[in-house]
Amino acid sequence: MYINTKQNERFLVWAFPMSIIALAIVVVIGHLLMPTGYVSAAIVKMGSEEFSDLADYIIFESESASESEPEIDLELQLALNLSYQLESECGVNLVSSNGRDIGPLQIQTVVIEDINRILGYNAYVAEDRWNLEKSCEIFWIYLTYYGEVYHRRTGKNPTVETYLRMWNKGPNGWKKPESLFHWEKAKKLIKG
Repeated sequence: MYINTKQNERFLVWAFPMSIIALAIVVVIGHLLMPTGYVSAAIVKMGSEEFSDLADYIIFESESASESEPEIDLELQLALNLSYQLESECGVNLVSSNGRDIGPLQIQTVVIEDINRILGYNAYVAEDRWNLEKSCEIFWIYLTYYGEVYHRRTGKNPTVETYLRMWNKGPNGWKKPESLFHWEKAKKLIKG
């Protein structure tokens, strides 16, 4: 579902710290405009079709039939924004030094294979890693799935740290010491 709200576009082009504030505002506004009972996850395109920055894509969950389920996963929202900053410097470096991580969110082919396994069909191909919108979908599906696995195993809800460490080092990345460096870089971005 796409909602075009040009009046909110100016909020989304500021520097990273301001985009977090704008993100929260747009999510709340989008949530108020979103009819209840529709699909649980939607990607909302903000602004013009030519604008291709990640801040243009806001992913949120609409109200579900069950009042007990969370409506918006702000931890995952922030993790997506931080990953875009950390992984490709907002689309500047689209290929990693090892050549395996591709696109704005630095996705490996093994993640594409895993997503297709999770979905039960071939929804994505390796070339989709270059596309910002599809990269966001892949990120969202992957971390929603493994966030639920994390919750079942630990009894805890995933945090921004959990999501970022999983994205960096795989489904069990949240407990791998190698992913701590990635989290430390993210904390510096959060603090500004």
